[in-house]
Amino acid sequence: MTAEVIVIFVIFGAILQEVGIADYFNDLSNAIAGKQRGGPAKVAVVSSSLMGMVSGETSANVATTGSFTIPLMKKSGYSTNFAGAVACTASAGGQVLPPVMGATAFMLADTIGIPYIKLAIAAVLPAVLYYTSVFSVVHFHSIKLDLKRSGDDFKPDWMGLLKRSYLLLPLVGIVVLLVENYTPTYAAFWGGVVTAMVISLFDKKTRITPARLINIATNAARTVMSLSAATAIVGIIVGVFSLTGISMTIARLIFAFSGNIKILILLFTMIVTIILGMGLPTSAAYVLASISAAPALLMAGIELVPAHLFVFYFGCMSAITPPVATGAYASAAISGGNPNTIGFISMRLAMAGFVVPFIFIYQPDLLLSENVNLAVGLFTFLVTALGLVYLCAAYEGAFFDKMGVVKRVVYLVVAIGLVWPDTLISAVTIVLAIGVLAMDLIQYRKTHLRRI
Repeated sequence: MTAEVIVIFVIFGAILQEVGIADYFNDLSNAIAGKQRGGPAKVAVVSSSLMGMVSGETSANVATTGSFTIPLMKKSGYSTNFAGAVACTASAGGQVLPPVMGATAFMLADTIGIPYIKLAIAAVLPAVLYYTSVFSVVHFHSIKLDLKRSGDDFKPDWMGLLKRSYLLLPLVGIVVLLVENYTPTYAAFWGGVVTAMVISLFDKKTRITPARLINIATNAARTVMSLSAATAIVGIIVGVFSLTGISMTIARLIFAFSGNIKILILLFTMIVTIILGMGLPTSAAYVLASISAAPALLMAGIELVPAHLFVFYFGCMSAITPPVATGAYASAAISGGNPNTIGFISMRLAMAGFVVPFIFIYQPDLLLSENVNLAVGLFTFLVTALGLVYLCAAYEGAFFDKMGVVKRVVYLVVAIGLVWPDTLISAVTIVLAIGVLAMDLIQYRKTHLRRI
């Protein structure tokens, strides 16, 4: 199952690059965010997330989209390391972004025995929270740097984008077939690969020629070889773990060292998952974590879907976490920055990736699974999103304008109250959040009028 899903999605990704969907994603991102303050970084977030959703591997996606988004960010005023971190973080998040979520998510659904579409629904709100954090950091950082908006001469070609929207049909085809309960391999082949090759015939610029076919085969083979080697090694490790019982030993050690305290079990599981995932593709990182760290969560009484989604998230985050941050190294090769610095900035950008998994463990309604309390789930989503915005503002030191130390502390306190997984605390903090926001807005307007 693992090999089939990975191989077919690697081929699918290679075809999409040749038929021009990467260029379409870039143009679409420019149309959406190009005129905003810090536009190039926001364009990078959108384009990298869309490609990362398909490719399913952080490093490969950084190499694909980062080659044109990183230079644009540097040119607009972002530092070398920050530009590299934006591409790295957005690429990693694509793997938790429905409707496709990359190949590893199909492995996750198969492992826990649920239809993929149910997993995709469960992952929607956490993925939106992840990109809320990324966009917030990018925006507040642009305010701190005092970057200006793009000129009025930039006008998105919406009609041209609409004419080329047929390039999205492969993604639509995959989702439709998955909803109809076809297997991931069948959906990826017929809905993705075959559909992409057919639509390439519509335009001479995207038509798959023999030369492009060779490029597709070469790129896919190169990626599959590296993934196959990692998967084969992990397969051996999994076999050894199963025969010797080491996997359950790790889970019992986590359970024992935590003293059966839930938050400590989660923290230790997070650390173990990130360590196991260092230097590995996400698929291999998840497999190792699912057999060694996830059982500790199940022993603590956490349900199957939240437990595996928890380790899946941190398997993705291992690609941006120093000292062995493979995504950061790929990004540094393009930006010319320092891999460790890029990794630490990436963690700042992806702070939701380290916070949200804890929230959906304590508030499983956020996952919109069966028997969910929709009102509680949506309330948790809204207050967490607001809390993440405040948290990003406190960390970056800017909201409407640059902040002093006292105001940053106030925003941090509000953020903690909002993201705290307790409905009453969050509800009370909302009032405080509105008051702080109103005072800040009044002060900003007064300051802005004096400047004019």
